[in-house]
Amino acid sequence: MLTKEKEDCRLEVRFNTKEKEFKWVEVMARLLVDENGNVIGISGTLTDISERKVIERKLIESEQKYKSLFEYNTSLTYTIDKAGRFINVNKGAAEITGYSMKELEGSRFLPLISEGYANYTMEQFNKALNGESVNYETQIVRKDGKLIFLNVNVNPIVINGQTVGVIGIAHDITQQKEAEENLLQSEKRYRSLIELSPEVIFVHSKSKIEYVNDKAISFIGVKEKEDIVGKTILDFIYHQDKSTVATSMSTLFTKSSESPEFYELQFIKKDGTVVVGNVGIKIIEYQGVPAILGIIHDITKQKELELNLRKANEMLMEISHLDGLTGIPNRRYYEATFARYWNEAIREEKAISLIMIDIDCFKLYNDRYGHQQGDECLKQVALTLKSTINRQSDFVARYGGEEFSVILSGTDEEGAILVAERLRKTIERLTIPHQASTVSTVVTISLGVATDIPIKETCYQDLINKADQALYLAKENGRNRVVEFKKKVTL
Repeated sequence: MLTKEKEDCRLEVRFNTKEKEFKWVEVMARLLVDENGNVIGISGTLTDISERKVIERKLIESEQKYKSLFEYNTSLTYTIDKAGRFINVNKGAAEITGYSMKELEGSRFLPLISEGYANYTMEQFNKALNGESVNYETQIVRKDGKLIFLNVNVNPIVINGQTVGVIGIAHDITQQKEAEENLLQSEKRYRSLIELSPEVIFVHSKSKIEYVNDKAISFIGVKEKEDIVGKTILDFIYHQDKSTVATSMSTLFTKSSESPEFYELQFIKKDGTVVVGNVGIKIIEYQGVPAILGIIHDITKQKELELNLRKANEMLMEISHLDGLTGIPNRRYYEATFARYWNEAIREEKAISLIMIDIDCFKLYNDRYGHQQGDECLKQVALTLKSTINRQSDFVARYGGEEFSVILSGTDEEGAILVAERLRKTIERLTIPHQASTVSTVVTISLGVATDIPIKETCYQDLINKADQALYLAKENGRNRVVEFKKKVTL
């Protein structure tokens, strides 16, 4: 509501277009007052913010999905900062550790780890902080003193390109570990234990599956054990993992290793769906001959959670790479890309060209039409530049203010000049009015072009400086033109 006491207002509204589509608009309004203080009218601007609202909604949905996946996961789920303190824990963490969620949050995780596993667990934590996805086993001491074995999967949390902590999912595998130990001592004893195990347990001779527990029935989706026993494990392995399994089994029988080996494998259920298992295998003696004892922990839901978290991180990463106004890559992403292209050109001994672009008389444009219209001009120019470059490897970014830059990997001087001239003509053909320009009645651009075949001793900043010099000459010599850097040119 505008009053004399409140002369400005800003609000966001949604309306139906003629095409029956919803649009979001930001309304900026201001009272017009004459020299006597009387209200004589209202001035204002409307800005289409539909794209921004879509991004905001997607971010909110992503956060809600993340929260749901975290809170309703029955496994021990947590996030830890770089200092090793719990940021968040779920109810599963409290149930497994014996500590309340309030006691865990803000405390360090290392005191929970039993002494024999402390160094190894810290190594895995540091790997995750360095960007790796790690899966390992550890042992914790519950609040009541009981030792608990955990199978842990940890992934880095990356925000704006920086690792700020880790997210982990842990399963209580104490029963599994106890079962493995007892199975080696007595076949009768291990049969009773594995039938009660929540994990899939099987015994495989050199030629076929000799035994499975009841859990295997639901894991593979069959009616009875006889649908599995007598076949080979390869009958239930997803085709992409068959060669890995065949090689591993052959090697294991050959070397008769006493150490267990672990794999993440995809299995095919009877109905054709794919499930993922964390598989641990070890050579044992079964009915007097060597056989493989295998334990499968179903991690299908865990992998789905990891995928969703990775997608959320990728979305945040993509947003951090874009300029907030124009929607094309920003200066930070530009510099990282340029460094990568430059090193590639050094390795392959190929040319790389750079075009520096400046909108002519843009300050005068803002003075004449206002900053909001200036922002719209920047958006239109940016999107036009992006759509005009042809190759997928060509890279355009907002360099700063009204300045843009185009990287042309593998392009020589002649090709770069052709691209630059095409960009200049395309912007001019937009016929964006610019009555304040000293160059033309429409918006135009000046372009500086430089090309190099870099060597190890050079830096991409050298090429930027050359293109900047050429851009300076383009503006000095009348603007709305392309100028190529020449070594003998003096400013």
